[in-house]
Amino acid sequence: MGVIIIANGHGGKREGAGRPRKKLADKILDGTTDKHRPKVLNFEGADVPREPPEWTAYYGTKTAGEPDVGDIYRTTVQWLEKTGCLHLINPDYITDYAIIKASWYEAQRMITRYGLHYIKGQDDKKALQYNPMIDAAVKYHKMTELAWAKIWNIVAQNSEVYFGDDPNSDSTSYLLNHKPKR
Repeated sequence: MGVIIIANGHGGKREGAGRPRKKLADKILDGTTDKHRPKVLNFEGADVPREPPEWTAYYGTKTAGEPDVGDIYRTTVQWLEKTGCLHLINPDYITDYAIIKASWYEAQRMITRYGLHYIKGQDDKKALQYNPMIDAAVKYHKMTELAWAKIWNIVAQNSEVYFGDDPNSDSTSYLLNHKPKR
């Protein structure tokens, strides 16, 4: 037979166990009150370009009233300047966000142009097909949210001014108010 060990209430965290806390007055006398201050990083000299990189011109096509990668990049940089956190953001985050969001707009434009379903085939074998751009738009929207979350987290943690809720949440209202011309 084996030995069975039963807990008897001794050991573990108990009220009053351990070294007593040092009083604040003693800490002040010892000069140890500011021992755990966070380290402040200095980002001076880090400069984010105001214009998107040249290679982003190859992504997407400009359609009437719809922003392209450059427009989204410049709008994002202008907003980040207002927050005072532009120098904290990696320029690649802004570029990635602009490319993905422009792709999302393009997918939405294709859905608007061709509809949710379309007829495919010859006279004898016509079939109603689901528009694959819907899946693409959903994926691009998720990627846009993830790319924006990187930027928004830095602003939310470092900005001293409250700028309201996430400004990216207006993308749906933009789509509803800026319908493409047919």
